Order: sequence, then structure tokens, then C-alpha cells
Amino acid sequence: MQAIVHQRHLNQLNIHTLTKKMVCIISQRKIVASVLICSLLTFDLRMVQNIQAADVDPARWVTVPTVADPMMQGLTIPANAPTKGMWSSVKSWPHNAIHATILPDGKVLSYGSTLSGDGQNGRYFDVWNPTLGFGNNSHITTYRAQQQDSFCSTSTYLTNGDLLISGGNGFKTSTIYTPSTNAVQTSSNNLALDRWYSSMITLPDGRPIILGGMVPYSEDMRDNPDLAVAQGLASMTPEVLETNGWRSLFGAYSREAFGPDYLRTSYPRAFVAPNGQIFGISAEKMWYLNPNGNGSITVAGNFKGPYSASSPVNVGSTNNAVMYAPGKILVAGGNGGFNTESLPGSDMATVVD
Repeated sequence: MQAIVHQRHLNQLNIHTLTKKMVCIISQRKIVASVLICSLLTFDLRMVQNIQAADVDPARWVTVPTVADPMMQGLTIPANAPTKGMWSSVKSWPHNAIHATILPDGKVLSYGSTLSGDGQNGRYFDVWNPTLGFGNNSHITTYRAQQQDSFCSTSTYLTNGDLLISGGNGFKTSTIYTPSTNAVQTSSNNLALDRWYSSMITLPDGRPIILGGMVPYSEDMRDNPDLAVAQGLASMTPEVLETNGWRSLFGAYSREAFGPDYLRTSYPRAFVAPNGQIFGISAEKMWYLNPNGNGSITVAGNFKGPYSASSPVNVGSTNNAVMYAPGKILVAGGNGGFNTESLPGSDMATVVD
């Protein structure tokens, strides 16, 4: 198996099939939410008055009314928005959100810490209803002192629709969030390894698999990776959640995929590939993981070179990655293993297929 890499700079990238708008939560001293209007689709649903099914009798055609989008109110959309995108003005947000997840009903769950300086305390949960705009009535914010600290954690959906939130400042613990009731409970299943800055996805068979991560606040392990391996700071063995709890995939232990070198273990980018295996990018390395049985890892070569002060590359956990079509992954920005590094950001965008 081979991964093919196509390189472009961000100002040369033309994306046709991504979403028309995104909500971006920006974390500084004050948290704001901005609406990025990308308008990259080949048609605009706001211009559609009637959606007609040509393969049925015209008498059965359905008229879909035009509904005002509250997030579009007050916006002046420039002519180049379909190709350049645009930002709205900033909007207030009720807490310092470090993580966000789209819920099955279209609402957005974000969680993190308070705006009043409560530091890294991932017990503040907020559910935002975009159909209500940005007023106070669009948010339901709760604090649950008894639950896991979900700061710097990872999450994925279970087959019953619940959201599993694991690791982070909660070390080996997990929280289960139920969207239908806005309820949170602590999972009875603990991980074998600390999973601060880990990644988790759902396998085709419905099992969650967690990858990478480390002992909390140990990013400087990359300065002496051999010592970090000896001390067990990097979590290099994946785990899958099964009926009886988490099970370690010892056959998929890998320093090249999840080791301390270049902080490969920090939020590895992972996706289910068309062949059913997991394809991943960890800093400068690409790999495939077979989750069957005891698991196995196949290194697929180098994605890019390591971080660089003179020639910034889009590597490390400071980049962003998305599978925008089956087997096609866009990787943009980055050039560093964590957010306090004194390295310039990268303007590169890469398509891997």
C-alpha cells in the first residue's frame, strides 16, 4: 500500500466539496466564535425555491420554503466569497472551549474551562443551538464537578449515539455524554495508558480505538526521546474498547507511529481508509494500522521533513487534517509539535490519497 502526496500552498488551494460554512472557536484570553463563510459549493441552497424530484409524478413534487439562516444575518457577502471565503464579526462564547463536536441533531457541544481564569478544567460543557443564532438563549452551559477533567482529551461516537470522551487531564479515565438528555456519566472502563493529546476514532465494526497520547504535560520528551521511551512517557500501544473494556493492541506498538520523536504521539491524524485499515500521519511519518487480532503497523514512508524555522512545513499536531472524500485527506498549516514553540506557521496544504 502506498500513500500519494500532492503539495500546494494555501493560497493556491481550490476546494470544491467542503462545507459552505464553519463555526470556528478561537481561544485567547477571551473566547469568541466567528462564522467563516466559505461558499465553496457549486450551488447555493438559499437560491433554491423548489426542489423537484424528476423521477416521480409532478403532482408529488415537494416545495421547500426558504428559511432565513440566523448565522447569515447582518452579513455583507463580497463577490469573491465563493473562492476566497470570508469572516463575520466575532461573537461572544460562554467558556474557553478547547474541544467541539457536532451532535446528531445539528447542535454543537463544546467543553473546556471558564472565562474567569479557572485554567485547564475541562468540566464546563456547553450545547449551542445554531438555529437560535448567538443570543444567550442559544446556549445551555453546565458544570459537573464529579466528572473527568476533559481538557486535552479526545472523543468519538459509540454505536448507541453517545459520545465517548477519553484521556486528557483525566489520565486513563473516560466520560460518556448522552446528547438526547445532555447527561454525563463516568465510564467504568479505564485505559491502560495515559492518553493526554491522544486521538480516537470509531472502527467500521463500531469499536472505538485510541491512538498516541502521553503522560500529561510531557511535551518536552522530544528533546530526549530515548529517555522518554525508557520512562514510558509516550503511549505507543493503541487500545480498542470492547465489551469487557479496553484491550491493548500490542502488535501495533510503534515508536515510528506513536513515539516521542518529533512528538509523533501528539494527536496523530487517523482515518479509516477505503481498505478498512486505519491510515495515519504522525508528524513526519505516514502509517497503516490493521486493528484485527493483536493489531499490526506498517510504516508507509515519510509525509514531510521535520519542523523547520527556515522552511516551514505542514507537519506536527499544530496542523489540521480532514478526510474530505473517501481516501482523500487534506492536511493544512502546522510546523510544530505544540503551541508554545517559537516556529513560524506553515502556509502549505497537502492532499494525500
